[in-house]
Amino acid sequence: MGCGCGPKIRNIQRTMIPRAKRNNDKAIEMKANGIGDALLGLVAVKGYQKKHGHASYACKNQEWVKLFDGYDALLPINQANAININEGYQAECKGKAQKPRWKRYCELAGVEPATPELKNREKLFEQSKPYRGCIALAPFSIYNSRNYSLEGWITLEKVLHARGFRVVLLHNNIVPLARFKAEKLVGKPADVVASVLLNAACFVGVDSGMAHLASLIGTPTCVLCGPTNAKDIFYTPIIEVKSQLHCQGCFWQQPYNAACDKACSALWNITPHQIVEAIEMNMTLRHISPRTIMAERELRILRDNVLAVKELDGECAEIGVYKGGSAKIVLHFSTCPVHLYDTFNGQPADDSHGEHKQGDFNDTSLEAVKTYLASDRAVYHQGTFPDDVADVKYKFVHFDADTYQAAKGLVEKIVPRMVKGGRIVVSDFGWKRTPGVKKAIEESGLMYTMASEYQAVIVC
Repeated sequence: MGCGCGPKIRNIQRTMIPRAKRNNDKAIEMKANGIGDALLGLVAVKGYQKKHGHASYACKNQEWVKLFDGYDALLPINQANAININEGYQAECKGKAQKPRWKRYCELAGVEPATPELKNREKLFEQSKPYRGCIALAPFSIYNSRNYSLEGWITLEKVLHARGFRVVLLHNNIVPLARFKAEKLVGKPADVVASVLLNAACFVGVDSGMAHLASLIGTPTCVLCGPTNAKDIFYTPIIEVKSQLHCQGCFWQQPYNAACDKACSALWNITPHQIVEAIEMNMTLRHISPRTIMAERELRILRDNVLAVKELDGECAEIGVYKGGSAKIVLHFSTCPVHLYDTFNGQPADDSHGEHKQGDFNDTSLEAVKTYLASDRAVYHQGTFPDDVADVKYKFVHFDADTYQAAKGLVEKIVPRMVKGGRIVVSDFGWKRTPGVKKAIEESGLMYTMASEYQAVIVC
């Protein structure tokens, strides 16, 4: 794992514990050197503590480990008869992490994983409260192959400023930050860095110790990936950003181009705008989650298809708006009018082929949706679809009306108005409670592809 902020700890104070426990329990030992390694190892250490009632952890970078719970004692490395949870690292790389790293740690310790909790959370939050809502960047790792390009970081900083975000830079050396304009927090102690991250709206970095710190704290963490895949390295949820190049995820194994030792071309292929989009998407998802029953993956597919038709002429629509959560996605990632079709007071009639009944989803209203969306591009059509369909050309439509009758209306009233290349995302396609949706689409002969388990995409 890469090095982050803060000075190295030279004097490690051994926490005293009862002699009987020290003699009977093996220490969990992390042989790897990085901050991220020590923090990720806590997942296994806390699991050991939960199972045995006590855990000693031998590792480096203890200033950062001390921010969290999950152990009774911190010890110097090279303990006699310790359990080395980093055993098998080379096999992990050769196998491209077929078994996630945290899982290997836990299996070697013989425990189930447990998430370490940040100590003194309220105090740390108050300590750096002026940084509330900032975007924290940690641009560098000590491993060159994990570093994103300097020009990419500088461009990202400019784009974030242009979008109105406050940017703060975290590092342990001022020299690499010379070309950046944002505020720089250099060589700060662990508690200061943690308190800033706790207040940040989002953290952006590479596969590094600071990324592990941010994700363990619970800050939305955007990780730029190239030689490693974040899903195989991180235990806590992260936002993974990676390019579409074929060479990504090499885990430093041959064969690969010798130039990869200095810079990962897959990593450098990520664009700053792609990173900003990931940040904004995450912030949007967190905002809308109470107002939609769609899963995060489904919302991302919705976003991707809105963006895919952004350059086409035409307008957007959503059929089945409910509380406005998914409409927020369509509005956020488009610039055209968005037509919203719904009764805004629940299901208008029983589904002739499915299980939905009149009155389902009635915990909403037109006024509440208007207040929530607060957009002058939203065009509201209150009533039973397809009684009132705007006679415009559509380039994107999200259909989430659940019933056979509404799906027939989609085929008859919307499809003829779609521009060439336009897209329709059909939700609840093939779900057992809404069989009429799939039936109506297949009866029409329209071609579709499955984007997720219950989402079909029709390209017109």
